Amino acid sequence: MSTVMSIKHLAHLDCPDVMKDLPGWLVWKLEQFEGEAKPRKVPYYVIGGRRQGPQGTREDRARLVTFNDARAAAARGGFAGVGFALMPEFNIVALDFDNCIVDGKINQQVADLVSDTYAEISPSGKGVRAFMVGDLGNKKSHLDASQYGFETFSTKGYVTLTGNVLDICEVLGNDNYVAPASKEIKALCALRFGESRDDLESSDKLPLNLKPEILREALDVLD
Repeated sequence: MSTVMSIKHLAHLDCPDVMKDLPGWLVWKLEQFEGEAKPRKVPYYVIGGRRQGPQGTREDRARLVTFNDARAAAARGGFAGVGFALMPEFNIVALDFDNCIVDGKINQQVADLVSDTYAEISPSGKGVRAFMVGDLGNKKSHLDASQYGFETFSTKGYVTLTGNVLDICEVLGNDNYVAPASKEIKALCALRFGESRDDLESSDKLPLNLKPEILREALDVLD
């Protein structure tokens, strides 16, 4: 199966149940920019227009939708697929492992790190995307070509969703499960980003750790 989503795949695209009703979904398409070797995955709101400018504002949140609405809009509008915008109150972190698949084989360390949660192959076919419960910050590390890159999205940005679940996740029955951030993932963050996340409180219940300012921001969106 192709690792890049197409319209015919969208009807069968799915995500973990715990994420479906979160109002953080949008659509995206590939766009080539002058002077750049690779096209960008550009996010769009379901109601139209690129997602740009400040993220997490009342206006931004009002344009984000649930998973089913985004999937329907992607198929209807000819988009490449759907994406998930991270918000603090969701208490979900997206883990992005770049260039960890070589000749169709996933780096064993990455496979071990994500086997107990929902994880999938990225649109390029060379990376792995996984979701966990918790806040691991918004960090990015680049290593030399002999090692994989690692990035975390907790409270801003967006990530694409392909639905191409890793075989190990399906075998273990974790294709519909978002696990708490593991100690191994926290250790990787400490190694790559040079900081400890030992104070992170993780749980399989969503949402968590809602501070007063986050609650006020979320309530401002309601009618």
